[in-house]
Amino acid sequence: MSKQLKVLKQANEVAVLVDGSTLISQNKLARLLNVKRSTLSMRIGKQNYNSSNGLDEKTAFSLATYYAYESKVCTQEAKDFLAKLGEGGMRAYNYSQAGYKFNATPQIPTALELAKQTVRLLEQVEAQKEQIKDDAILTAKSDKYFPVSHVKKLNPALKIHAPYLSKTSQELGYPIKQLFSNYDTVIINTYHYDVWIKLYPNIKL
Repeated sequence: MSKQLKVLKQANEVAVLVDGSTLISQNKLARLLNVKRSTLSMRIGKQNYNSSNGLDEKTAFSLATYYAYESKVCTQEAKDFLAKLGEGGMRAYNYSQAGYKFNATPQIPTALELAKQTVRLLEQVEAQKEQIKDDAILTAKSDKYFPVSHVKKLNPALKIHAPYLSKTSQELGYPIKQLFSNYDTVIINTYHYDVWIKLYPNIKL
């Protein structure tokens, strides 16, 4: 196990990595299977197994199976080792050897964590609502229609009278276009450029 890995737990020549996978050293596996380390290394090289940091679960299990049933000289220890693995498999064995206790109990969030999650979700929803309104306003502006909020933002000192906007729109023959939000029932009225200029000649649009 030469290369630096993110190890969660290590003992007895077995390492548990942070992703839950495990590695076992060649020396330890050779002893478990009762084969020489050099013999095991030859088999690893012949099969092109990656062993630079230790043997992963699949490789170790394949080697155990080979020396239990496929090798010219099978060992009883390899057969016993496979039987010992049982249903738990290589990972469960390595966990026990490394002294790692797997906790499958789900973590229940506290009331504070739930409150923080709720606040974050509400903030995301509000941001999406504002983005939708901004996109709608840009679409309206492309048709030379402007909402009161946009005009008020550019002209903070301006006193806007909605009845005058409606009346002037009728006089000039421009319909009042309305923008709707997908998240609520807010309706935004928009008025044509000519209507704004007729009522407020010096405003910014």
